Amino acid sequence: MPSPRNVLLLGLACLAVAGGGLTAAATTGATAPTASTTTVSAAPAHTAAPAGPAQPAAAPKPVSLWVRVPAANVWYRTGWVRRVDRPSLGATPNMTKWVHRQSIAQRVTLGNNLMTQALRGEQVVLVGARGPWAQVRLPQQRGNFYRAGIIGWIWRSQLSSSPIAAAKTAQLPRRGSSLIRAAAAYWHTTYIFGGMTRVGIDCSGLTYEAAQRVGVTLPRDAADQSRVGAPVNRRALRPGDLVFFGRGARANIHHVAIYIGHGRVVHAPHTGSRVRIDRLSHFPDYWGARRIVPTG
Repeated sequence: MPSPRNVLLLGLACLAVAGGGLTAAATTGATAPTASTTTVSAAPAHTAAPAGPAQPAAAPKPVSLWVRVPAANVWYRTGWVRRVDRPSLGATPNMTKWVHRQSIAQRVTLGNNLMTQALRGEQVVLVGARGPWAQVRLPQQRGNFYRAGIIGWIWRSQLSSSPIAAAKTAQLPRRGSSLIRAAAAYWHTTYIFGGMTRVGIDCSGLTYEAAQRVGVTLPRDAADQSRVGAPVNRRALRPGDLVFFGRGARANIHHVAIYIGHGRVVHAPHTGSRVRIDRLSHFPDYWGARRIVPTG
């Protein structure tokens, strides 16, 4: 997945850590209204005897919510949601309409705001709220900047206070060929930055979802996925290995694909493309590979 999300995640992570959740003023830049004050004279009262040292207040219990729609967009800032994004909002989002109504240029700018998607049945933790929006943390979707899970905004009516069953998908044997089989289910799916479904998916979303089918939970971003599993020499690549692209440091990784053998990879290339197969030799910035499941 392209690196812009890492910039978004780092910025929002710093805010979340510093403030423990964003307020409306903090996220929009608006100045909170000053409350009016009234002076009240208190009647004299007898001073009560000291009751001992004050006890620290108990930390509030985390509030869990569950995604009730097939896919919920997770936004960096609510104020950056565009008119063209409206089909993805509300209690019954139409993701197909949302994807296909966007021009290529509009899809490109998704990288400025869309962080990821949360799928039906996924448990999230409420961090804050503003109007129709809920700010949540996604414990299942972690990374180097979000050790406890990505934090972003979801339309509140797309969440349930009661557990929701996830869509049933058959688990596949834990081996490389199964990873390829799982990725093949997304063949010709439109590339959408932050996407996680057959309506639209990005490169690390494809590897994330394929790994889920074989019982492996990867981090959400390509650079973070490159830390999982065992390193593999390019000459020793086997079907099912993850291959990464970027120049130099790990932080420069911008893309991930799945090696399928005979010098080829399956991947979600970039905005304006669909999931397809390409030759590994076509990539000038091969970074390295990792093996997350046994070969075979």
